Parts: sequence; C-alpha cells; structure tokens
Amino acid sequence: MARPTKKGSTAKKARLRSRAVKKSPIQQTIAELRQELAESLQRESAGAAENVRLFKELGERNAELREALEHQTATAEVLGIISRSPTDVQPVLDAIV
Repeated sequence: MARPTKKGSTAKKARLRSRAVKKSPIQQTIAELRQELAESLQRESAGAAENVRLFKELGERNAELREALEHQTATAEVLGIISRSPTDVQPVLDAIV
C-alpha cells in the first residue's frame, strides 16, 4: 500500500539529489587539488625510487674505483722497488708478499 506524501516532498527530494550530484566551486577546487597532490606524490615517489637506484649505482662505481686505485698504487710501489734495486730480486719479492 502506497504511503501518502506531503505536497512538494518529491520535488524537494529531487532538488536535494541534484545538489548531491553537483559539486560547489569550492568542492570542485578541493577535488582538483587532491588530484594534483596525488599526481605530485606519485611523481615524487618515482623520483625517490630513481634516486635510490642511482645512489646504489654510485656506491658500486666508487667501490670499483677504490679497488682500481689500490691496484694501481700497489703496482706503482712494486715498480718503484724494481727501479731502486734492478739487480736484487729479494726486495721486490718481499714487497709483493
């Protein structure tokens, strides 16, 4: 059985529904700002991940350079000993050990 309604209540409900669907300019601005913030945070997150990757790669390169420098330093020391004692092999062998 249908319930009797007050005059104008259907029109009032329709107006309320239309207001709920339409956003005020402030609500629209807030929604746009939230979207921009979400996009900005996503870009920032991607940038941070790239920075972490690059930092790790830089650390690896630095380790490789340190190892190469140690190798070159040791070679230079052995060559220096050879040049100071070209006829005596023992100092060279001692430096290598």
